[in-house]
Amino acid sequence: MRYVWTGTENLTTTLQIDFTQDMEHLERGLNQVLAHCIRDAMKDQTPFFLEHHPFEDHGRDPGGGQPKAPDLAFILRANLRASFPIEAKVLDTDGAVADYVKEINDNFLECRYAPFSSHGAMLGYLRKGTVDNVIQSVQKSIGCTLVLLEALEQWKHHTSKHQRVSANCNGCPTDFTCHHMILLLPTGPAAA
Repeated sequence: MRYVWTGTENLTTTLQIDFTQDMEHLERGLNQVLAHCIRDAMKDQTPFFLEHHPFEDHGRDPGGGQPKAPDLAFILRANLRASFPIEAKVLDTDGAVADYVKEINDNFLECRYAPFSSHGAMLGYLRKGTVDNVIQSVQKSIGCTLVLLEALEQWKHHTSKHQRVSANCNGCPTDFTCHHMILLLPTGPAAA
């Protein structure tokens, strides 16, 4: 997770991004650039690598449809099925967390993301408000406590614990930890 946080620092301080564009284009652009920033922060000999939009074939819909794909994922070199997916959402305000929470409920807790892992992450790109208010809003919406992870407290990194009991999760780890990373975006038209 330190690679992600280091990448987000580089994302907001060294790259030219128009933070005023519509949410869909902003999210796509941020994810693409963040993938490069994370890769730059990683050591060459890590036991995992970062992939942008990796497919999760385990939860593939019947009928040959395209499988679900989280925005980013760390994939274990020794077992390519084992991944640590990261789904990102632009949050217009610190109370607008419905899409963020929907990803947790519909994809992580339904084992569409992280079917062979007990961990995954949500990354919120916050346009207006405070990180603390987002954490409170998410906590209220998902109905469980978000706990500050001491090792990453400088970034206000939280986790929440869940039980995956969906029929889609047959053979998947039941206990699931969701990591919550909220990045406050610059308010100007571009980062310099």
